[in-house]
Amino acid sequence: MMGTDGLTATFATSENDRGPKTLDFYISFANPDNDNYVWSDALGNDLELFANGKVAMMFAPSWRVFDVINLNPSLNFDVAALPQLPSSENTVSPTINWASYWGYAVSAKADSSSESWKFVKYLSQKETQQKFFTESAKIRAFGQIHSRKDLADNLKGQQYTDAFVTMAPTAKNWEMRDDVKAKELLGIAISSTLGGDNARSALEDIAIQLTNHLGGDPSLIR
Repeated sequence: MMGTDGLTATFATSENDRGPKTLDFYISFANPDNDNYVWSDALGNDLELFANGKVAMMFAPSWRVFDVINLNPSLNFDVAALPQLPSSENTVSPTINWASYWGYAVSAKADSSSESWKFVKYLSQKETQQKFFTESAKIRAFGQIHSRKDLADNLKGQQYTDAFVTMAPTAKNWEMRDDVKAKELLGIAISSTLGGDNARSALEDIAIQLTNHLGGDPSLIR
C-alpha cells in the first residue's frame, strides 16, 4: 500500500495491478451490471438493517456490537470469524484478517513524558488489563479486549469476543500516518469507479493526493 518511506502510496503504481483488480472486485457487489450485485444505497444503512433483522450478517469491528445492542437490545446475535477462501491442491489461500486498533503513545514534547510512559506501562500490565475488562463488562456487553497474547485464552469461547481473539494472530495492517484521510480518499475512488471511471485512474488520482498530503514523492506513482 505504501512505499518504504511511509509517505508514498504504491497501490496504483504501473507495476502494481493488484490495486485496480481489488477495487474492481470490491465494487462488483454494488454494480448492477455485475453478477456479484447484491447491494445498493437504496437499501439503507447496513448497521440499522442488521439490528432490525433485515440482513443476515455484516462485516464490522468489535465496537459495532455495542451499536447493534443499543439499536435493538432484544436481538439474538453473535460474532464469527471472517470467512476465508479455502486452499486447494493448486492454490494456497492463507488466512488473513484486518487489524483495527488504537495504541498508546506519549508526545516527545510532553512535559512529563517519563511519568506518562510509566502510566502506559501500567495500562499494559496483565493485572490492569484483566481488571479493566472485568469492570467495563459490568456496564456493557463485554470489556476492552485484551492486547496481551497471554490473556487471549480468557476470552476464547465467550460471546462476542471469541472471534476477535481467534482472528488476532493472523490480523495485518498497513502503515498509514493519516487513516482518516486515507479512508476519505479511498471512498472517493470507490464512488468514482462505481460511476464509470477506470479503477486504475481512480486509484492513481487518490494516490497522488494522499502522497502529496503526507509529503511523499508523487512522481513515483505513474
